[in-house]
Amino acid sequence: MEGGPRQSEPAGGGQQLPKSTLAKLEDLELALDAAARVNKHLNAEAAALVSELRRAQRERDAWQRHAQQLARALAAERRRKAGGGASVSSGGGEQQVPQAQQQDGDGGGGGSGGEGGTSKQQQQQGRQRRQAEAEAELDAAGEAEARALAELPPEMAAAAAHGAAADPPPSAFEWPGGADGRVSALVAKGRAAGWIVAPGDVQLGALLGAGAFGETHRGRWRGADVAVKKVRVASESELVNFLREVECLAALRHPGVVPFLGAVLQGSGRCWLLAEYMPGGNMASYLHGGKGAAPALIGPDGHRRPLAERLERASEVAAALAALEACAPPVLHRDVKPSNVFVDGAGRARLGDFGLARLAPASAATLTGETGTYLYMAPEMIRHEVYDAKADVWSFGVLLAEIITTQIPYVHTYLTPVQIAMAVADETLQPVLPSSLPASLLALAHACCDFDPGMRPSFAVVCEELAAAIEEVKAADAAAAARGSLLGRLQASAAVPSSWLSVLSQITS
Repeated sequence: MEGGPRQSEPAGGGQQLPKSTLAKLEDLELALDAAARVNKHLNAEAAALVSELRRAQRERDAWQRHAQQLARALAAERRRKAGGGASVSSGGGEQQVPQAQQQDGDGGGGGSGGEGGTSKQQQQQGRQRRQAEAEAELDAAGEAEARALAELPPEMAAAAAHGAAADPPPSAFEWPGGADGRVSALVAKGRAAGWIVAPGDVQLGALLGAGAFGETHRGRWRGADVAVKKVRVASESELVNFLREVECLAALRHPGVVPFLGAVLQGSGRCWLLAEYMPGGNMASYLHGGKGAAPALIGPDGHRRPLAERLERASEVAAALAALEACAPPVLHRDVKPSNVFVDGAGRARLGDFGLARLAPASAATLTGETGTYLYMAPEMIRHEVYDAKADVWSFGVLLAEIITTQIPYVHTYLTPVQIAMAVADETLQPVLPSSLPASLLALAHACCDFDPGMRPSFAVVCEELAAAIEEVKAADAAAAARGSLLGRLQASAAVPSSWLSVLSQITS
């Protein structure tokens, strides 16, 4: 028996694990890998949120300190003025004391000096008491004002605390066309709302861009980065466009619109608009790059950002246009194009540049004329026909096609902008889209660029249809990515919790 083979040991000299155990170990290995990925992703999100919270807290504290300093300075100035008035009255009081002393001297002889000194001391104490009470009231008013300023939005708190009364009246400047009345009314409205800005408070920086209507600089105002649009105003029509843009922006508050901070109105040479600085540039640079820089739609991995992500930028623009459409009366942007769509620090799209915006009149028959940019202009506008908000829908449809294809509109035709405009006006040219897109997305894009304005959807409908199309694209992308990927293997494994899979699907998409 000693010379017989040992049946408990395999020929290879090692003990083999059962297949079920190996499969379980593989599942556990996948689960650990998934847990590590989920943990890394969640930690990064938590760190980003903490950083954003700390930044917001620092900004809040800075604005509160600034408001308190301004309130204290205001209270000190009021005390100084109140003290000056008291000294005048006290001087008058002191002039009356010798008269009382003289009367006492005439009537009572030696005792008059003591009584006069007592009267003077009482008057001085009364003045000091009244001044202390006034200072206490001013301090209380200053603290109340500081609390009120601290509760305002930062951009409004700075303007309100500074006080626009120091600005020269608008009538002191020469406005083209004798528009003093309209400018004065707008300045009064701006002062009431707190968005009139003194030019001395703005520090101009590098030039960001220039166009037919002026130039835009990066700047600093109240410690924050801003974009300063210096509008060229040489005629009454240019002034009307500037005032119209100010009125539109001041009345609009929407997450999809570039935040308006204030305006400078000091003569035709100082017509400035202050808006929040958009560090992501505009949609034109996002799609096509510029000045030697690669387009932002190319991700860190060198691949083009997914279609669903690009469509989300389009949906943000559509939401902003829907907000304009919902105004009473509706606001027409009239120049929707990539260079007028900006990208904020979080990567969201914001609609801006309302220089050609206009309120829709009660009678649409009064709104005609060629306004905008040829590549994105609706056919009825090119033909100088009556148009309404559906003209913006056409422009958005062209922008949507550009976001989908990442190509400049009509680039395949090799036509000049004027030739393109003529072809669009003749209803022989529309944006071209790949047939491989989901049917719902194709239908929406084609509807936006329908030659018949009445057949184009409203922006409320565009937002709904685009949201559904984005979900459809995301589902198709997820299904394609899951096949043969780590996510697909994890989904087939029973060892991975479903909550992890939902996070992993976001990481790998």
